[in-house]
Amino acid sequence: MDDSTIMPPPERAAKTALGTSTVGSYIKADSILKSEIPKGRTLDFGSGKGLGAKAIGADTYEPYVKSEPKYNQVNQIKSNSYDKVTSLNVLNTIEPKARKEAVKNIGRVLKPNGVAIISTRGKDVEDAKIKTKAKDGYVIGKGEQARFQKGFTQDELKNYVQKTLGDNYK
Repeated sequence: MDDSTIMPPPERAAKTALGTSTVGSYIKADSILKSEIPKGRTLDFGSGKGLGAKAIGADTYEPYVKSEPKYNQVNQIKSNSYDKVTSLNVLNTIEPKARKEAVKNIGRVLKPNGVAIISTRGKDVEDAKIKTKAKDGYVIGKGEQARFQKGFTQDELKNYVQKTLGDNYK
């Protein structure tokens, strides 16, 4: 990133909050989570409009979208309070320092032996027509539409989470 690249404000990540098109991903994630832990509480970390969380009966954490989440500040969520966490296409929208904190908080709110499903956009981010290299990703779009995106391969995401949380997480 050169010094002239201005990062969009973090709340711009809300521009990526999709509607009903993501509900199917939540239902699939919930099925996987239930196969690991049949009962227990689920938190959707970065729930956007909350439609996916509603479909699976999850509590919601969302600091930016005006969706009436259960939590809008991460420190409201007690440590070791959730058996399962979903975080779908959230980490790719936030810059490196905030991303690291988000992953640490996902680990913090999970109960021991809890399970999280985390997904992000892939390398398709690099195919955006209007983009500027910024930090470890890109600012995509211009003006009020500009937002940060970082694509991950599955291996990159897995390695990132393990490095951030340590070997107790797989």
